[in-house]
Amino acid sequence: MPPIPPFTIDRVGQPGGPIMLVLSGDLDVLSAPILRARLLDLLALRLPLTLELRGLDFMDSSGLAALLELRSRARQVGWSVTIRGARGRVRELLERTGTLALVEAPGGDLDHAS
Repeated sequence: MPPIPPFTIDRVGQPGGPIMLVLSGDLDVLSAPILRARLLDLLALRLPLTLELRGLDFMDSSGLAALLELRSRARQVGWSVTIRGARGRVRELLERTGTLALVEAPGGDLDHAS
């Protein structure tokens, strides 16, 4: 059995400018708290954020809950957050649960603050 890829969050962006977080591996019950903590750190900055999901291989309900919580918080505080790139099993989970439109707009981007 191949090893499970670790969950990683890579930050792309310039200090003081828009931020992109590129997620890879599995977003699950073990890694969702890591993502939540990282997002709470960024919330105070209120810089535009893009969350790129293309590198995720798997997401469970804990990961989905973290994304929906991000969406809700962003709307509450007017934080510009875009979530994009869901594919494979991650996209299937979003489609099966009816949350794809809540997380990712057609064409790949959804500004949750609007």
